[in-house]
Amino acid sequence: MIKMVFMHQLQYYAERIPWNGFKPYGKYKELQGNSVLLGLKGRKTRKGFRYNYNKPVYLDFGIDSNNPLNLLIMGRKGAGKTTISASIGFQLWKYFQCNLFIIDPQANIPAFKYPQTNPTFLHYLEEAGVKSEPMPLHVLTPKFFRGSPKFKNTDTYYSVSMDDIISIDEFSFKRQLLASLLGVEDQEPSMRKLDEVMATDPQSFERFKKELENLNKSNKFFDRIKVLDNNFKRRLSEGVISDYDKVDIVKILNNQPVGLQCSLSTEDKINMTYIAFALYSIKAGMEAGKIEGKTVFVTDEADILAPSGNKNPPSKIPLEHMSTKWRKDGAIPINLVQDPARLSTTILQQVDAVLTPAIGYNTSEENFIRSKFPNVSTMELMQLHYGKSSNYPKEWALITSQGIETFYPLPNPFLMTL
Repeated sequence: MIKMVFMHQLQYYAERIPWNGFKPYGKYKELQGNSVLLGLKGRKTRKGFRYNYNKPVYLDFGIDSNNPLNLLIMGRKGAGKTTISASIGFQLWKYFQCNLFIIDPQANIPAFKYPQTNPTFLHYLEEAGVKSEPMPLHVLTPKFFRGSPKFKNTDTYYSVSMDDIISIDEFSFKRQLLASLLGVEDQEPSMRKLDEVMATDPQSFERFKKELENLNKSNKFFDRIKVLDNNFKRRLSEGVISDYDKVDIVKILNNQPVGLQCSLSTEDKINMTYIAFALYSIKAGMEAGKIEGKTVFVTDEADILAPSGNKNPPSKIPLEHMSTKWRKDGAIPINLVQDPARLSTTILQQVDAVLTPAIGYNTSEENFIRSKFPNVSTMELMQLHYGKSSNYPKEWALITSQGIETFYPLPNPFLMTL
């Protein structure tokens, strides 16, 4: 019995701890330094497709540096952006002891908690020496969606607490997010009332409620500013805000990957505000030293959450700061977009590497690559091979200032859809 326990522990640490600088990923013991396996070279055959298992393609994330890689993954809907980002995030978590936080506006992530079952994918994984295994993901869902069949695969329903609000240092951001959460950012009288309440420094929503009542008693124009009161009560009843359902995201993140799923088709501003508060909670944990090591942030639909131009949804500022100010504190941003022209220019300016399948001529993708990497020829990108079925991998390209390297991603060891 003692020997069996010892061997089990030895196997666990062998998988989690690098030996002599090497991180094992299947056959690829040469995963050394800060590199993750993106995929392999491959070729078409009469039977369909074959990986070249002797020609892996890696990407160095600079995990040991003070300015780790900023990655952009772009491609049309269904191109496989979520699949390849999940593979990268999983490797950074499992083999490099990074924390992993996934923002999922499409509610795909619960599938990651199950091992791979596709026979073709299992064959490819077996050939590469990679085991089928689930990602031990903790799925958070805004409490606003409690009871929705779409979000039934949830570990914790998440409400914004007053502690989440207090943890934001900069008052202007705190004010903007709270106003967005309560739906009064465009209501000038209600905004003035919100400022009066926040000036009392309430430490709980119960105290916030009492301060609102005190102001109402002394204000003869109550009917003109009751929007704040009505929305505050509504958010409490919906569970959007609560002092009693606090979620310590930092504590969970220190133990396992975390995914925040939501929906951008319903109550978009509330969802974007949830995302912003979650990001600020993690940032506060990083600054306070409560989070060890680097933290990987995988953000799907980043061009919606942090759009270009004058649009400023609540999630935009923290996502921009993640690509700029937060990187020195250990943030590794991986942003997924369909159209780079729709993404914040602040984020685009910080991109170090791009992953993409085939692109079209004179598209926003080509224009971005030409401007960001002027030494790269885009003709090769226009000739990449698209897979013709769900079992046939698409060819992708890694683009950096050094040039282009093409590859076929390996399947993930966990499911991608339920």
